[in-house]
Amino acid sequence: MNRDVVLEGIDNTGKSTLGRYLSTELKTSYYPGEGPEKYPGECNERLRRYAELPLGQVFDRHTAISQDIYSVIYDGTKSDPALVEDFYRRNPIIIYCRPIGNRKLVGHKPTDDADEKFARKVEDWYVGLFGLYDRWALEKAHIIYRMGFPMSDVLKLVRSLLNE
Repeated sequence: MNRDVVLEGIDNTGKSTLGRYLSTELKTSYYPGEGPEKYPGECNERLRRYAELPLGQVFDRHTAISQDIYSVIYDGTKSDPALVEDFYRRNPIIIYCRPIGNRKLVGHKPTDDADEKFARKVEDWYVGLFGLYDRWALEKAHIIYRMGFPMSDVLKLVRSLLNE
């Protein structure tokens, strides 16, 4: 593959399921989201690490996108604009996973106490985060996916974008 595939969107919208499916079908590596930065500046370390990977990966979230959106609910470092620009220069295929209805975090399973606290913040800020993602996606997303839509249709769209 000559391009990365990045799935983005608010929590609990099917990114992980779709990402694993796409990586299997495209026979490439899958990188799950790493959550909020662990310490100040760690997001930029991730951006540098991801930039060293060969093209053709599937990312469930990418720090170049989610860090600045989610930083509104915690005191996170803003991503280095030069590193974000480098990310977009790689020309990834971006899939915006958009929620259906008022699903919010129903069924979402935090992995630990820190994730549980973060999930509560996401729930409190859900509408605001949703709005930030919508505004971002209008400019940057290639595909909009809604949970329950056939993943095979998304795969066809991704393959057509890869063949452009």
